[in-house]
Amino acid sequence: MSILTKYVLKRLITVTLVLALMLIGAVWLTQSLRFIEVIVNKDVSLGGYFSLVVYLIPDLLVIILPVCILISTLYVYNRLISDHELAVFRALGLSNQKIVRPALILSIVATLLISLINIYVIPASFRHFRDKEHQMRNEFSAAVIKEGVFNTIRGVTVYLRSRADNGELRGIFIHNAGRSSFNLDDKGETVSTNDNPYTIIAEKGILKQTSQGISLILFDGNRQEKDPQTGKVSFFHFQQFSFNISNLLSSAQKRAKKPYERSLLELLTPEQFEDIDAVSQTRMRAEAHQRIITPFFAMIDALIGVVFLLQGDLKRTDRKKRILLAIVTSLLVHTTVLSLINLNSQFYFAVPLAYVMISLSLLVAFISLGHGKLARFFYKNYR
Repeated sequence: MSILTKYVLKRLITVTLVLALMLIGAVWLTQSLRFIEVIVNKDVSLGGYFSLVVYLIPDLLVIILPVCILISTLYVYNRLISDHELAVFRALGLSNQKIVRPALILSIVATLLISLINIYVIPASFRHFRDKEHQMRNEFSAAVIKEGVFNTIRGVTVYLRSRADNGELRGIFIHNAGRSSFNLDDKGETVSTNDNPYTIIAEKGILKQTSQGISLILFDGNRQEKDPQTGKVSFFHFQQFSFNISNLLSSAQKRAKKPYERSLLELLTPEQFEDIDAVSQTRMRAEAHQRIITPFFAMIDALIGVVFLLQGDLKRTDRKKRILLAIVTSLLVHTTVLSLINLNSQFYFAVPLAYVMISLSLLVAFISLGHGKLARFFYKNYR
């Protein structure tokens, strides 16, 4: 690797890393705000919250890295032109192919990196993200029961007058209109499992983790239960009573896998899953092709940047137009390819056309670097 290649490559890497950190930080913060209710409603610690949203970073990196490479390529090569360094390079006899080599090296490395992230990192990160989110949203916390509000949880109404600083609950009212009671004593043994309506009133209580789950230990209260057949109400006082609430607050349903959580092999062969319908299979194939295609955006964006800046004359008034055209061209390529992939369910030829679009973009870019006339032709027509 020549000194000039190292010099330009170092500048490209520096600008790309700075841009990537800034954009990922900004977008990640914006996306993570969607889950702020997990902290507020589920009493999750700040550390637990960040351990959840950190799994979003790989997907953001895949989206943002090609954009950062385009911007860094336009910035660095525009500075080379402005500082007359590019004129020096050409005076030394360097061809466009050699001048473009640093951008091409960076884009190839980025393409390989994004491919690895798409194939191996993103499925694992999204699985961990969804598992942790599902756990946080469904596990019990004391914040679920609001003070001074009738909280209805799966048909059971719970009222709490106040909560002490030591965690003690005061003025507790529980009413079940006819569902299973899930009542256990403090030894974990079942007290009552009938479906009769009942009401429990207690002076105070505390939450306690037991072998059977989370229980609400009630003190100094009474329990009233009505027999729907006879209409009689049974009534008894208690000094201590254990009410198991973990079954009310934790989801027993199995979480369904989303396409972005599955491996590339699973996405390419969705027919192996009998419980997945045709529409979901189409979405899985689209996700698979998107993972294969999107890494090439990094190479295409780098080539678009250098093609529009290095070809033709280097007048200052034209460079702004060239930079704008490069950005618009990159946006058109991204939008067209992703739209074709998403149209896979409606048109069978959409995905092959997306691959053709990627191949043609790379081919035209490489040809343009070697033939200035072709690049000037496209520039004049688009201008």
